[in-house]
Amino acid sequence: MKKHSLTKIIAATILLSSCAFVSLAQTNEQGNASTTKPAAVKQKKPANLSKIVERANQEIDRRVVSLGALAQRIQEMKKINVEAKASLAAKVQDEQTALIALKNKVDADTDIETLKTDVKAIAEQYRIYKLVMPQIQVFAAVDRANTIQAALTDIGTKLQSRISNISAQGVDVSALQKSMDEYNAKLTLAKTQVAAAFEHVSPLVPDNGDQTIAKTNSDTIKQSHTEVKEGNKALVEANVIAKSIVSTLKKAKERGQATSTPEEKPD
Repeated sequence: MKKHSLTKIIAATILLSSCAFVSLAQTNEQGNASTTKPAAVKQKKPANLSKIVERANQEIDRRVVSLGALAQRIQEMKKINVEAKASLAAKVQDEQTALIALKNKVDADTDIETLKTDVKAIAEQYRIYKLVMPQIQVFAAVDRANTIQAALTDIGTKLQSRISNISAQGVDVSALQKSMDEYNAKLTLAKTQVAAAFEHVSPLVPDNGDQTIAKTNSDTIKQSHTEVKEGNKALVEANVIAKSIVSTLKKAKERGQATSTPEEKPD
């Protein structure tokens, strides 16, 4: 193994962006007409309808754009299995299609109560910021962690080969092997933690206004963040161990070269 191949250790520190939980404030337009004169209420609707529709369209457009960015991020994932990526992409596409249909309905609404119901659905039925985006952010963090874990696993294979080589030359590698075992344990821990995060977040569904489901979703996403954080921590610790092993191997090689060089006799 070439010297430089052992020193190319990945910097595995990962800053997991915390997921933003953004809730849409519900529109609460107050009608001024008397409830005893429904005909008068209809006469005052055009101006109110126009304002509500405009705000609703802005919120829908914002979500559609966010979903487009999420769809792009899904395609960039390298360490999420094909089936999971396809499921995520389909979920995002379904949300986009439904939101566009809702926008068309909002534009066509002529009744204030129907319009308010549709506006309320933007936040309650299309949980882009409370569920879909946090879900995909967890998946993206898992993807990054898996990418680093795979790279460190490859480096571990090379380190183990080097340790075996010097052991065959009669060098005591017991301390090195102990470090190698710790290194592999850290990688296993990282893999387990990020896999748990993925499994916990994958089955979550929109709460549609159900507070029990909403709390379960929120708690599960927080749990998944903790699991990814623990996985990342294990990767960082593995990286530190790898650097230590490389340093020890380098010193062992230098000692071997020194003892194999004949000493010059003094004049």
